[in-house]
Amino acid sequence: MRLPYFIGISACLVVVVVADVAFDPPHTNFSIPFENHSHAQKWDLLDPAKDEEWNKAVCKGNKLMQAMQAGDSEAIKLYSPSPPTVQSHWKFPDAFRDWFWFVSDAAEVKPGIELLDEVWGLGDALRGIGVSAGPVEDRNLSGKNKVLYATHGWPWDEHDQEIDAKGQKYKVPGNTKIYRATDALMVYGINNEEGVMCTLIQLSPKFKVRYREDWEEDDLPELQKASDIAWGLWNYDEKLTDERRKSLRYFAVSAISNWGTKALIKRAIGNSPLNPWLTKEGGDK
Repeated sequence: MRLPYFIGISACLVVVVVADVAFDPPHTNFSIPFENHSHAQKWDLLDPAKDEEWNKAVCKGNKLMQAMQAGDSEAIKLYSPSPPTVQSHWKFPDAFRDWFWFVSDAAEVKPGIELLDEVWGLGDALRGIGVSAGPVEDRNLSGKNKVLYATHGWPWDEHDQEIDAKGQKYKVPGNTKIYRATDALMVYGINNEEGVMCTLIQLSPKFKVRYREDWEEDDLPELQKASDIAWGLWNYDEKLTDERRKSLRYFAVSAISNWGTKALIKRAIGNSPLNPWLTKEGGDK
């Protein structure tokens, strides 16, 4: 069972944190009883980040914010060694096809998974920041969220039954090497109209083959970073205008299992009361 917390850490970034350690894909037949959840007790098990980890994270965040607000020529100077550009080199949606990623409408392939409120428990938090919590499939609720389901490999058989796509072979245009699918899965809620993106499931290629000794680093797809996948899905609608493309205001994560990240968030919250979902805004700290 998961309970979300919203923490606003900049003018354009929102993070959703849960107190659970493990993450499991959702089932459509559960609800989240906020009033009965022992979230405060679970949160107290975690110590806040120490100065070294905190200061490192603050510096990293400051650099990221400066890079986001600067032009490309100035942004590259913030990093050492300076990259040729800080802009994404991927061309979407072609990059998905080239690297054997299949992007589907989650409502069609996994009915129910598109319900950010009923299934993921994000409704109160989304409504709390004044944006839609409903899916685009339900216009009666003024839904604006499209959930996209990206898999590395084709995860269904001829009878439309879900299978493990791991090991499926493919080639990349201009490359003679034979790669294998990893069965990675990335699921994101996209609300281009109001500038909201929600990370729902994030099982990367590297994570999916972490116990396989026959999988080397160069066997993994070049398109594998969560940030690249997220940007590609944000831009997946080929009719998206430049204005909408640049309108991302909130980025949410439905479940965080990394203890280091949780410790940073607990320190950011400080002594704020732990309500069923909470927001906290900060400037450059």
